[in-house]
Amino acid sequence: MHPKAISKLHAKTCKAFSNPYRIEIIEALMAKECTTEELAHKMATSSPNVSQHLKIMRDRGVVASNRHDGKIWHRLASEKIRTLFLLEREILLEMHQKNARVVNENSGVSL
Repeated sequence: MHPKAISKLHAKTCKAFSNPYRIEIIEALMAKECTTEELAHKMATSSPNVSQHLKIMRDRGVVASNRHDGKIWHRLASEKIRTLFLLEREILLEMHQKNARVVNENSGVSL
């Protein structure tokens, strides 16, 4: 695959992580497979709203779905998604801590 095509695919896939509802969906699916209704209940939102986000995430290869016992169950498409998500969280926490230290150093407050 051409590097520009990979860059475009990378940017498109990362959009799946660019919404707080989608982050909540990923967090829930890291624990277990869920139905749309279960996710909506956990997130205190409507099933149509969750379905819309799940479609975006399926289209980008982040979530996979299958029908079982008359319900549609959702899961992370790959364990690598979990790894990526957890690594991203670690990086964000480190960035937040570093920024807090810089702010405190500039304000004369020590931690």
